[in-house]
Amino acid sequence: MTPITALLAFLVSLFLTVSPAKAQEHLLLDGGRLIDGTGRAPIDDIQILIKGNRIERVGTRGSFEAPAGAQRIDTAGKTILPGFIDLHFHIADDVTMVPLFVANGVTSARDPGAWMELFEPVKQWQQQHRIPAPRLFLCGPHLDGPNPAYPTDSIVILSPEEARLAVRRQVAQGATAIKVYFRLPLESIRAAADEAHRLHIPVTAHLEVVDVRDAVEAGIDGVEHITSLGTALIPPMEAEKYRQDILADNSARQEGRYLMWASIDPHSKEAADLAVFFWRSEASSLTPTWRCSNGVRKITRSIMTSKSARRKT
Repeated sequence: MTPITALLAFLVSLFLTVSPAKAQEHLLLDGGRLIDGTGRAPIDDIQILIKGNRIERVGTRGSFEAPAGAQRIDTAGKTILPGFIDLHFHIADDVTMVPLFVANGVTSARDPGAWMELFEPVKQWQQQHRIPAPRLFLCGPHLDGPNPAYPTDSIVILSPEEARLAVRRQVAQGATAIKVYFRLPLESIRAAADEAHRLHIPVTAHLEVVDVRDAVEAGIDGVEHITSLGTALIPPMEAEKYRQDILADNSARQEGRYLMWASIDPHSKEAADLAVFFWRSEASSLTPTWRCSNGVRKITRSIMTSKSARRKT
């Protein structure tokens, strides 16, 4: 374990397991380099004052006095930075990954599509061994249409009313967001978004059959995966063929999405128009999740830049 991850693991353990009895105690991290995540230059020879699980004060060494009785930890030669956030993981891929998050500095993690019950063993294991876990943001299973893409991770929705009911149930079970999947018809996406927003919960989506622009206008707040943008970036005839292939057989997307993206021109009018659409949309974010060509990076960067510019205007 590197000095950075070792210090992160310690700080996460401190913040996530602080007991009520120690909530009023002060801790001083003395020395080292701070990277605060704002884009500012690193600050050397730092001191950080913590009370319970809150940072009270930050400055260079000697810029303020710690309260009498504060515990001091020498962090000289180490680097201190905010906890990392994993925006998209799936516990079904590997249940053991959750305890490993904290050890590697991940303090918050988001699973956009898994049954809540899958997290119970993790919570019990964490409580039994008194090991801190990251803050978890969960969606519950996907809301998908008939012949779902991932049957074991989905609730099949047959009508807009079922979509509303599923949203209410998942929020009651602790969902912090709702995820709709690509076989869910547009009218059910709209119903799910309306109900989720009534409950002050956002909706994110994995889209390959429904056009991303239609889904955003129906009310979704976020988009998972750069592949969700594909049908908006290719000619309509090709997009419809891709759509029909997937409706006939979910496995068609396994190779089909890569062949589709190999044909996409990041400098095309369609890519520019999509970036403008995202810029104009009231509330939509993109979690790309996919590392590949420069073209994909350029499209993603255009959309992210558009959203950032909108926030500043």
